[in-house]
Amino acid sequence: MPSNNSKYTDEFREQIALRILNTGQPATRMAEEMGIDTNTVCRWVRDYRRKHSMPSYAEEKGIRTLPPKDSMELKQRIKEFERQLKEKEKEKERLIKQLADEREKIEILKKPAHLHATTRMKFESILEFSTRFEVKKMCEVLGVNGRRRVLKSVNIEYAV
Repeated sequence: MPSNNSKYTDEFREQIALRILNTGQPATRMAEEMGIDTNTVCRWVRDYRRKHSMPSYAEEKGIRTLPPKDSMELKQRIKEFERQLKEKEKEKERLIKQLADEREKIEILKKPAHLHATTRMKFESILEFSTRFEVKKMCEVLGVNGRRRVLKSVNIEYAV
């Protein structure tokens, strides 16, 4: 509410608020054009919305929703939030597994003799690190076909 020593009349305030709401022009821009403090103009718009039972800016833009009117609506919102949370948790688990897989590939590629190595050298490297990494994954990362071929090429008996 305006004080007795206010510079602006109630009509002027409502005109500015109505102009902002009708044109969609940002209140900050209007305030700059009029030479009025931004917070003052924003307050006028907020007061106008409240006086005329209009939704707030956040509610209008979907940033904030109105509180539920009854317990059934509240239960539905809770159920929807729980569903969204489960989806996010599944996505998080998938991303954690993917990250672990990529880190393992990086570790495999850090090992020596991969860039210009012959196939046999790659096979030997795979066997050397087979206790630390899966043979199948090392074959995939190094571009080697099949672990049976790896094991046969270095003449090592290994139960496949």
